[in-house]
Amino acid sequence: MWPTQFRRASRVPVLSCRVARIGAVIFDLDGTLLDTEPLLDRANASVLRSYGRDLTPALRARLLGRTRADTNRIVAEAAGPSVDPHEVGAARAAMLDGRWSSAGLRPGAARLVARLAAAGTPMAIATSSTTAALEEKLRCHDAIRAAMRVIVCADHPAVQHPKPAPDIFLVAAAELGIAPDACLVIEDAPSGVIAAKAAGMHVIAVPDPCVREDPGFAGADQVIESLDELDPDSWLPKQGADGRWGNVEPQPW
Repeated sequence: MWPTQFRRASRVPVLSCRVARIGAVIFDLDGTLLDTEPLLDRANASVLRSYGRDLTPALRARLLGRTRADTNRIVAEAAGPSVDPHEVGAARAAMLDGRWSSAGLRPGAARLVARLAAAGTPMAIATSSTTAALEEKLRCHDAIRAAMRVIVCADHPAVQHPKPAPDIFLVAAAELGIAPDACLVIEDAPSGVIAAKAAGMHVIAVPDPCVREDPGFAGADQVIESLDELDPDSWLPKQGADGRWGNVEPQPW
């Protein structure tokens, strides 16, 4: 059970909440902005095969959005009752570390981030990656990094519980100076959707097709197939005829 301050907040009803405006956008990193999931899938599948097991769709969905320590533990449990998570972690690290910078951006990521940056929308990354891994992952993506006012990693000292606990999103909102209920989270993982809703935030899910039916996405306010589908003009304040910037019309999610 999470501590009282991290228990699930009242959920915004799916496709029916009325939002005056979005004050900030918080992105997950792996599988949302960056196409790192193929690297992770190959490493996890290879480790599991060495123990005579398969990376099933259900197991893959369970691994999405997890910290390295959680992933090592879950893969070890799937590999067998006596498998050491540290052994699994060493095997995974040998296949992943030094290769993260090869990951490209997900479709629509560059356009969406550029549009939000041009509008002055505060943005953050809230990722289950460690700081060291994030540095490698963003090494070739300077524009993405520069657009973020805040980056919160799993090893941030204020993040005591990983996703699906809401800590990482609450820390990101606090560092942005934006109330949680004015934040929009964009996530590809069931654990991330659960975490964001527990933080009292609005969530758009962009899941991989093979995990789209996972029940963890049921709490998302909207489920899309690609970031290319998103039109930030529907969330952002618009300039009126008097030259003032006001709130957008309330949008149903």
